[in-house]
Amino acid sequence: MSSEKALRGKMLKLWGSEGIVTVSESPIAPLLPSQISNFVSDVGIPKAVPAYDFNLLDPKSWKIVTLGGANREAGLKDVWPISQHESADVATGVDLATGQVFDLDLRGEQPPAFVNSSLPCFVEFVTLVEERRLAVEPDEIGLTDVDQRLREELEALDPKAFADEGTVWSMYFEEIEYGL
Repeated sequence: MSSEKALRGKMLKLWGSEGIVTVSESPIAPLLPSQISNFVSDVGIPKAVPAYDFNLLDPKSWKIVTLGGANREAGLKDVWPISQHESADVATGVDLATGQVFDLDLRGEQPPAFVNSSLPCFVEFVTLVEERRLAVEPDEIGLTDVDQRLREELEALDPKAFADEGTVWSMYFEEIEYGL
């Protein structure tokens, strides 16, 4: 894991200060566990990551959500949804009990999909993936050596993110491999 200062520097290079949100811009700060709140205050979260279909929710609307259905059955209860995907029924959220990041079916019909072991890991992953997306030639299709090295680097940062074929990052790299 990069130091917070190094990660913040990479983020500023990619998105500039206007492309990063900190928790200080939201009334949710006192409701978050201190480890999460401190990270988002010091480093921030990117507003948008096209490579991940990540669009940060407006910080003024941030709230803690108590989940039910398949999410509850999987052990998730209180989460902080930070992003909504193109499908309005799917969000990326942080489990407040564990700090882990999941893609969530907000209807509660599908079980959550594991993304990362922590919010700092997630932010580092999307930063590295976005750096790669911007460096790639548009006609490059399939898993290149650079993509394979990126996957190995990410797997070293958060092995659980690639623990099985059903994790979000395993599926992400499988889609790259098949040119999707």
